[in-house]
Amino acid sequence: NCPGYDAGYGQMFEYSQAGEDGNAGTLSSPRFPQSYPNHFQKTYEITAARGPVDISFSHFQTEQGYDFVTIKDEDGSVLLEKASGNSVPGNITSRTNTVCVQFGTDARKEFSGWQLKWEGKFGLNT
Repeated sequence: NCPGYDAGYGQMFEYSQAGEDGNAGTLSSPRFPQSYPNHFQKTYEITAARGPVDISFSHFQTEQGYDFVTIKDEDGSVLLEKASGNSVPGNITSRTNTVCVQFGTDARKEFSGWQLKWEGKFGLNT
């Protein structure tokens, strides 16, 4: 599991839609496309039935320098480090079939947030 991830608190599907086979879906910030809340800290876990995981953002708007998205692979490697602002991050491919998406906000401004699509690829060799 992802450090900080609490399945009892609410799984990723709280803000996600997954395909029938569990190998694709979407994930977004709380209340997307409305403004996300202040003082929000959460780690989401995405596990593809057939990894690794391809991730592409369709929208990204957070408070520059204060509200961040970080994505880590299950092996601990950082795939996206503290992204913030209005630039949509490039496409990401994990090495494993599980990634952790961390989202944290401060006490100030609120923006529309972010939305990503994910898809597991065939041929996971683990």
